Amino acid sequence: MKKIFYLILTVGLSLDAYSVESRLNSGMFDFESSDKNTSSKELPMSPYKNGKIAFFRNDTAYVFQPNSEGMIDKIEICNELMGLGIDGTFAYDEKNNKIYFSKLGEAEKNDLYEATWIKEDKKWGNVAMLQIRGIMPQPLKYKNSSLAVSRWVQQGRGASGLYNPSLGKGGKRIYFSGEFKAGKGSRDLWYIDQEGNGIWSRPVLLGDSVINGNSLEDYPMVVGDSLLFFASDRAGGEGGKDIYMAISDGSTWGEI
Repeated sequence: MKKIFYLILTVGLSLDAYSVESRLNSGMFDFESSDKNTSSKELPMSPYKNGKIAFFRNDTAYVFQPNSEGMIDKIEICNELMGLGIDGTFAYDEKNNKIYFSKLGEAEKNDLYEATWIKEDKKWGNVAMLQIRGIMPQPLKYKNSSLAVSRWVQQGRGASGLYNPSLGKGGKRIYFSGEFKAGKGSRDLWYIDQEGNGIWSRPVLLGDSVINGNSLEDYPMVVGDSLLFFASDRAGGEGGKDIYMAISDGSTWGEI
């Protein structure tokens, strides 16, 4: 029996990359419309607590637990995810009780943020923009001038938006899509690594030209740091954004 495609998330968490690839190529996955769809816009889904999957419909967050047949029996409103400004998918770090997400910032562009679970209040709080080298605000230094301590400049002016994070390396790496002048196309896949003291590394282009081209690449979902799913509008697809996958041997990404 064919399952709907979101089950890649749960299959990917329980099997190795090559086993998932063989299942996908066997044709056991297909696209089916859930009867829980509405005339409103259902936004992309993200893995969440206790094996549940979360998504937004307009400004309301919902969660569901796939049943034994992989279908959606019941969706529930998830108040704890609302009010954070989440735009697109988010990454849930169960080990460190954090979530990472994109939202519109003061500079009228999307940046990556984190929130920490506050156990006493049973909600996400302490929302803060990620401090990423080359992107975070840095002092604008003028020699022999009092402006040296009173002005700031946004470094990395080539970055115009960061979106749809996915976790890797046990929470120490974040994959995301971003719009950078140094990229290959309109939006590419990148990653940053945790350096300590709340600082993240400079963004690194994922797979260079193997993954990214002059098309749009978005919505990375990385499982076990070896299996990558993403959306792209590259030539040769079925039209619009299609879903692609690639496998890594630990150092390089294989053919799309």
